[in-house]
Amino acid sequence: MKKFAFTLQKILDLRQYAEDQAKLELGRAVSVVNRLQAELEHLARAKDAAEKERAAVLSGSVDVTALLAVENYIGLLDVKKEQLFYELAAAELAAEQKRALFAQAMQKRAVLTKLSERQHEAWKLELEREEDLVLDEVGARTGNGGA
Repeated sequence: MKKFAFTLQKILDLRQYAEDQAKLELGRAVSVVNRLQAELEHLARAKDAAEKERAAVLSGSVDVTALLAVENYIGLLDVKKEQLFYELAAAELAAEQKRALFAQAMQKRAVLTKLSERQHEAWKLELEREEDLVLDEVGARTGNGGA
């Protein structure tokens, strides 16, 4: 009997490729989300440090220029935080979309993989059946030839 060949192998390969690409895109999207979250955490630490500096300036003799610089810096950090929250929301939405596309690609590939497995099992059963027939035939010839 000839070697097993799945008739839809090219389509299965294309679906596997599409799944791999969707997985890469999801990884990139999750990476962006993680980077933005790390930036927000860094920004929060910078703001805490700036607020401590503002408290230190206010506790001593008030240097208006130093206080103004710290206030401007805190304001800049707040603006940056809002911008990062907006970017993070967009990145999380994109990641969810990529996750859905990846799940869909996995499902499409899984359908063909299951079909391939079923056809392979049927092929194996047919191969075993043919081998049994051949062995029965050889046994019948051997039994008849010896009698």
